[in-house]
Amino acid sequence: EWPLPTLGTTQGGWLACDDGSMEIADFIHLDEKSDPPKLSLIHVKASDDAKASRGVSVSKYEVVTAQAVKNLRSLDRAILSEGLEGGLKKSVGKLVWHNRQTAKGGRQAMLDALKKIGTNYERQVVIIQPRLTRARALLARSKPKSSDAAPASPT
Repeated sequence: EWPLPTLGTTQGGWLACDDGSMEIADFIHLDEKSDPPKLSLIHVKASDDAKASRGVSVSKYEVVTAQAVKNLRSLDRAILSEGLEGGLKKSVGKLVWHNRQTAKGGRQAMLDALKKIGTNYERQVVIIQPRLTRARALLARSKPKSSDAAPASPT
């Protein structure tokens, strides 16, 4: 379910899964109702540990961040359209929602909506790392010398 309440309209907009080899992002969200419209590339790195006490994984964060940086060019509408068109015939191409419902017309309908927004739109990259729990993040912020906090940069 996207967007989260603080990150877009309540109607939901367009959401496409693009997970797999040569992906643009794990999910692509288009909120065509915002003024200006908003395009989000959402990158997710799954956790390999279900324990609530799991620690931060810097290496996994680096991997998902590198993927996000590599695909920044897809924030351009024309490049994104070309990438999405490439997935039309893949099974992941069927995973498209509009306003939180399975999209009639699927990926092609999202491509049509993308073409209509023009070139004046907000762009954002979202990185989600489920391995980092809220409790661990809060602990790291409150205790900067703890093992969960990043080491201070040399000055």
